[in-house]
Amino acid sequence: MSELPRLAAVRALFGAVLGLLVISAAAAGPAVRHQAASGIVMLAQAGGETAEKTYGGAQPQRASRSERDRFFDKKPTKEPMPPQLKQPADFAGEGAASPTGPQVPAPAEMRTIPQLSVQLSSTALCDLGAQDDDWPEIGAIVREVVEGAGLRLRQIRYRPEREPEPLVSRMPTARSLLVIGSHREFSHAEAQAVANHVRTGGALLAIANLNGRHQRRMPPFNRILAEFGLAARMTRPGGAAEVADQPLTKLVRLQRLPQGLSIWGFDDWELVSVGNEAVASAQLSQNGRVFVLDGGMLVAADGRVAGEFKQLLGNAVLWLIGKE
Repeated sequence: MSELPRLAAVRALFGAVLGLLVISAAAAGPAVRHQAASGIVMLAQAGGETAEKTYGGAQPQRASRSERDRFFDKKPTKEPMPPQLKQPADFAGEGAASPTGPQVPAPAEMRTIPQLSVQLSSTALCDLGAQDDDWPEIGAIVREVVEGAGLRLRQIRYRPEREPEPLVSRMPTARSLLVIGSHREFSHAEAQAVANHVRTGGALLAIANLNGRHQRRMPPFNRILAEFGLAARMTRPGGAAEVADQPLTKLVRLQRLPQGLSIWGFDDWELVSVGNEAVASAQLSQNGRVFVLDGGMLVAADGRVAGEFKQLLGNAVLWLIGKE
């Protein structure tokens, strides 16, 4: 093979490998940016959070202050770096399940999730209209729990041909609870609309559901979660359940869980976990609240697991609407 064809082949192979890295990173939620001129091979950022990783070798590394400044075209700053943040071993959802750094427990005064005095509208918006996988069963449980909390449900219809971004056009101005699931593709504009809704005082109940036939739906779902520094990963093993001592977990007595989805985040409270993988977590986002859980546990074959997660969901809805 002559020199020019060999060089072209090498470039093509490099481009293919880099493309696979980008696709794998996107599958876990954070947006991936590339800037070869800065000397950083890849850098990933979740939502508006300031936690990045460089991908220059076999394992991802935390970006240094100078790397971050060069990447974002900023002048060097003397501001201290943020504290060590929890992150998965990689953004592809493949590999070690443990975080890259030690888990630092929250300060004592923050171990109980703060309660908010603001109550939301009595009408909740629901975007759970899918009829495939387990969504009819999951949707029925969620609707029962939300209505049991005294809320009226208004269904948002997703019509790709006529209204492809209903969370942009139908989002109310009043503070309210929004319920979504990983059952369809969400646009970037919808993710931004949900973020604005929550940060100005609204609440988000996000139900993730793992199904082998529709894994492509998880990256669009993570577009919304990434706005809050969260993501759903398809890597959680089964095992002994760990339940945090929080008001949100009252009456929840889980022992063991089957494998499924995990939720990780930069600044969330892990409510139920298996090892280092959270199954449900809660977060405050400026003036609003977010709760995310593996919805597959609501329809688990083990009736006790399903019942305990329904109790957890009920607690979460009351917390989301300010009725703790």
